[in-house]
Amino acid sequence: MPNPSELLPWNTLVVGLGNDFRNDDGAGLAALRLFGNRGIQGIKTVELRDDLTKLIDHLQGVTTAYIIDAVRSDSPPGTIHRFEATENCSSPTDLPRSTHGLSLRNLLELARLQGEMPKKVVIYGIEGEQFGYGNTLTPAVHDAVSAVVDTICIELERDRR
Repeated sequence: MPNPSELLPWNTLVVGLGNDFRNDDGAGLAALRLFGNRGIQGIKTVELRDDLTKLIDHLQGVTTAYIIDAVRSDSPPGTIHRFEATENCSSPTDLPRSTHGLSLRNLLELARLQGEMPKKVVIYGIEGEQFGYGNTLTPAVHDAVSAVVDTICIELERDRR
């Protein structure tokens, strides 16, 4: 594990998305808090719970962004999905006419079209299991949150070199 004091500050953003009151949907927020506990200096962290359009403001002047969110697909709970969103995220014709309910994919495409897209955007999706009312992560998601934070710290150390 990299020593946080060895990491040098640069234009890096770590964003946690989610809802603390929908169990596993709080995975992105939990990961961000755990990341914040590492004491890494020079990294901007942002919690977004509702309006994703605020993300565009936070992307301004950022070189690298890590975005962590809970996802739901056919994968087992706790599965970590990682992908880099550096190319087109969607066709401009796919963008909704309203910002209400704007998806992360379309939001990143909007940021790209506005010239606010960082050079490197890494999205970590943590496969959730329970999304009903409550504020407890399932065990598999809890473990995945720690793994994502460890992985981001390793990536930050590698990129520093």
